[in-house]
Amino acid sequence: IRTATGTSGKYSYSTGFIGDKPFTPKRNNITYLGNIDSLFETEKAVKDGAELSSILNTEKNIARIWYLNGKTLKLAKGTYTITGSEVSNVSVSEGISFEIAGAEKETTIIDGNKSASFLRILADNNKYNTTFNISGVTIRNCSSEGNGGAFYLESDKTNATFSNCDFKTNKTSENSSGGSFGLKNAKVTISNCSFSGDYSRNGAAIYTTEKATATVTDCTFNGEQTYNTGGASNNSGGTQIFKNCTFENCSNKVGTGGAIHCNASNANVSAKVTLTNCTFKTCKGKTDTPYPTTDNSATGGAIS
Repeated sequence: IRTATGTSGKYSYSTGFIGDKPFTPKRNNITYLGNIDSLFETEKAVKDGAELSSILNTEKNIARIWYLNGKTLKLAKGTYTITGSEVSNVSVSEGISFEIAGAEKETTIIDGNKSASFLRILADNNKYNTTFNISGVTIRNCSSEGNGGAFYLESDKTNATFSNCDFKTNKTSENSSGGSFGLKNAKVTISNCSFSGDYSRNGAAIYTTEKATATVTDCTFNGEQTYNTGGASNNSGGTQIFKNCTFENCSNKVGTGGAIHCNASNANVSAKVTLTNCTFKTCKGKTDTPYPTTDNSATGGAIS
């Protein structure tokens, strides 16, 4: 691979060749933050079928998903640190599909370094399909000032599946929601996953709004906490379905719904939560207010 680099505004760019074929990133497809020279290394590794265990390290991180289109990224055991700050904003102006498969969630770890999100897919007028599957990894220490500490998915054309994953200590600021997932119109299926130690304003694990759908099966939520409402999950719009899930030691500091809070954010959207065979243990609302209290807003230790 041969590359030439330059600058355009605040972004750097590269023009390169794979063999004799020009290979230029489409600037309107992905919003890049930071140096993108390693895009070509990422594409070559996927194209050649080489071991991809180092792509997430330093500048070689999963922000470069465009070059995974139609491919499977297989991660060997190890810890992959995402550097930078929210390095993975993606504005989709063509359909993409990819898969990320870790060796096993106990030993294949993606770490946001307490400063970066894993993936943020923007709507771009909701025209283009984005489909991806992620399995067999631990995603931890992701952070965002906006909604969705680890994942922010806003398009109704986005359909994502997560299986056999652990989500740990992902967070947003106290003004934003969805420590692990911030969903606006997107459709997400989560199965056989665990959530622990996440934090945000509303919905430490999952926050939905508009017409988002989250279907969650055989998952555990332990020690999830919010500042305001829905210690584990907050539904401000859309549909949340939980089946065979356990919520334990989930709480909020000043609001309602120690585990789950459901309340449409405005009159133009609806919010619905369905629970089947779920268990709630020692979940609490408004933990910053000593009990007993006469404050009627301190309601819903588990659900509000």
